[in-house]
Amino acid sequence: MIIIVIVMIVMNQPPGFQMTNWGKTFSLSRVKVEKSLLNIAPQRVTKYGLALHGREYPVRQVIAIATGTPMIEWSTTNAYRILQKLGFEIRVHG
Repeated sequence: MIIIVIVMIVMNQPPGFQMTNWGKTFSLSRVKVEKSLLNIAPQRVTKYGLALHGREYPVRQVIAIATGTPMIEWSTTNAYRILQKLGFEIRVHG
């Protein structure tokens, strides 16, 4: 029974995927994003944020950290869409 529950949890996770940005290809998954932010201090959220590990991160910072690239290489729109595709809930601030 425990094995079935574990399998069901894994199957319900959004799958990872590959994407290309500025000619570079990246593989991302929800687990990779979560692990990449474990010891990272969040920057100030101005519009779109992702709550994770008891903190809230700007979406561009999340994608930059997860891919190992500078934030300037990511638009907010692309970061937002990628995180949504991975199953994260994005918070919108006024």
